[in-house]
Amino acid sequence: MLISLKTMYFREKMQSKQINIHKQLVHIECPCAAVLVEEDENSMEEIQHPSHKNHRLILREMWKIDRANCAACELPVRGEAYDCFTCKFCLHEWCAKELPQEIQQHPLHPSHPLNLLYQSPYEGSVFGCNGCKENCGGFVYHCADCQFDLDVECALDCLDILYNDDHSHSKNKTKKQIINHDSHDHPLTESQIWKSGHDNVLCSGCGLCIDSAEAYSCSLCDFNLHKSCAELPNEINLLHFDANFVLVVKDFVEVLNTGRPISNACKCDVDGFVYFRESTGTMVGVDCAFLKPSLKLDDQLHKHPLTFFEKKIDGLKCNACGDRCLEQIFRCVKCDFNLHFTCAPVLHTIKHECHMDPLTLKKMDNDDETEENYCDACETTRIPKRLVYYCEQCDFAAHIDCVLSEVQFLTPHRTNKTNTLRAANWTLLR
Repeated sequence: MLISLKTMYFREKMQSKQINIHKQLVHIECPCAAVLVEEDENSMEEIQHPSHKNHRLILREMWKIDRANCAACELPVRGEAYDCFTCKFCLHEWCAKELPQEIQQHPLHPSHPLNLLYQSPYEGSVFGCNGCKENCGGFVYHCADCQFDLDVECALDCLDILYNDDHSHSKNKTKKQIINHDSHDHPLTESQIWKSGHDNVLCSGCGLCIDSAEAYSCSLCDFNLHKSCAELPNEINLLHFDANFVLVVKDFVEVLNTGRPISNACKCDVDGFVYFRESTGTMVGVDCAFLKPSLKLDDQLHKHPLTFFEKKIDGLKCNACGDRCLEQIFRCVKCDFNLHFTCAPVLHTIKHECHMDPLTLKKMDNDDETEENYCDACETTRIPKRLVYYCEQCDFAAHIDCVLSEVQFLTPHRTNKTNTLRAANWTLLR
């Protein structure tokens, strides 16, 4: 019978019972198909690849219904690829022929060459990629001296050799940026930590969780930076003190002549970079440095604008009720004047451009602490069971500081707590 197993394979794949031979569409039942198929089979390009020694690989057109991934880079295969009809094994044409066997002085590992291996050098079929921090199962670029490994995509993303029109799955890719930052001894690579499923990856610059696509990571250390933290200005004027501060990113003990730094803005330990004023010995963590005042009371109560602090704060007392402040407070850093959010003449109901309906102040007691909770205004994570502005009809929750600066109408907050600020005149700063 002239129609071979290869032809039967095509028959199973093509739902329309048609095959493409020499760019001609032919019904499989057509008498001429047998002659054309045999001619096509004889003209198929075959290779014996060292990664698949049991069978030869045949170059053919891969279709979406094949649902095949390249055994080298583990990315989907579309268009022409080398395929094993017996096994579920295929390679992009470029991966089969053009992958470099060795990479000298790779930006992520310049000290030793990286050699291409067709399978994991460790027990099992997977290896941990030092680039993306994922478990991978394709080809690996490996340094035996350092036990350093990169999957194909991470190894070639930084190099010009991958980005050519012949490689079907790289046409729409851009190279990952590599930077050298004063805060770290190793190169940092552009990464997408939140897409990789990592839990609670903290920024080494501000100490906050990285929950955006724009970040930089070290392939050798557990060191990560928000893109914004990597691009912080070296000197700024802080509104809290109306003075210039210089960014310090490492060697705090030597530069600041102190142990663990404490932010003068929030009185908390600093987990990361600080802005420092040498003449006064004042320091502020980067998570507080860019906060802006958002509430102005009557001058009889306090003459300076107050800034809203979302973070957990300990050791401060509310000037209205005298109780300890824990989180979500208005504060004047200059005067150490503090108000619980609920003690201040806050807005109970607001209208903000981020949502079509009015938003009402609510403590989210029903938040599931086992899952990530998000602010629907800025689309970053928020701490569960805290006060937010909320639309119950749409299940829309927003950080308080995401909406404070752009209020369009308001209703005064009513409270049973007795304090000296209930009848105060006040203004929301825009």
